[in-house]
Amino acid sequence: MGIFDTNPKKHAQFGYKPNIAVRILRRAADIIIFLFRLNSNNRLAIELRQKLHSCIEVDLGGGSTALFKSDHGRLLWRAKSLFDEERMIIDWINGFKDDDVFYDIGANVGMYSVYSAAVHKKLRVFSFEPELNNIQVLYENLFMNGILDRCTIVPLAADSGTGLETFFVREFTKGGAFNNVGGEPPYNINKEKSFTMQCLTMSIDDFIKLYDAPVPTKIKIDVDGNEPKVLAGMKETLLKAKEVYIELDISMKEHEHVFRFFEELGYVLELKENSELMHNKDMSNYLFVNKKAE
Repeated sequence: MGIFDTNPKKHAQFGYKPNIAVRILRRAADIIIFLFRLNSNNRLAIELRQKLHSCIEVDLGGGSTALFKSDHGRLLWRAKSLFDEERMIIDWINGFKDDDVFYDIGANVGMYSVYSAAVHKKLRVFSFEPELNNIQVLYENLFMNGILDRCTIVPLAADSGTGLETFFVREFTKGGAFNNVGGEPPYNINKEKSFTMQCLTMSIDDFIKLYDAPVPTKIKIDVDGNEPKVLAGMKETLLKAKEVYIELDISMKEHEHVFRFFEELGYVLELKENSELMHNKDMSNYLFVNKKAE
């Protein structure tokens, strides 16, 4: 691993804590920006900013590649760790069929939306993401890969109901996570950088009814603690869906009830994954399969 590599060895760093080499590099960048007045409105600065368009090409295997925005260290880290952060979801997506409908709830900048649509050429994808910086990068990632005709961006928060909620944003940045709808994030955040705003929310059941959207066969839910609220708003949908991939933190009391919730709907736990890149030892990814839908 190079000294300027953005991939942290442990997910406890989240790709957010630069090592000393990167901090020196950033200081050098500050000096260059100051000397050439690149943050000003002179014509050179404007032209340079318009010309900058950094992205990284990721080999997806089988002769397929995908492009991802990389103009922020965190975006580059997300692209480089696509196959390492959560190996189980990659294997799960590889098993999709072209006639599946995939709901990516908590899409962030679209790593798994892009990957699934690139691997399965007829797959329909709905990418749910409420954070506006992430939506802009998600839009670019889908556009660069030519899959906007099959990937629908849903710019609101999936929730237990439909309305307006307070949205707690961890930081004004690209590719950020640990944001929370309706309450402060359950994980430690830098409150000097965090802020709140109003956010549109909608239950998945309401979304399907209101927009006559196709019912998903495959669902991924990764919303940094709000998973039980999302599930509460999609009971009708879950009766028809086939599989749900979800991140749960069993140290949170409300997450303990999710297992009984799935059992009552006819789902069984198929797989579980713990990764060293997880936020803590109580957090795992789970794959639930609807036996009634088989």
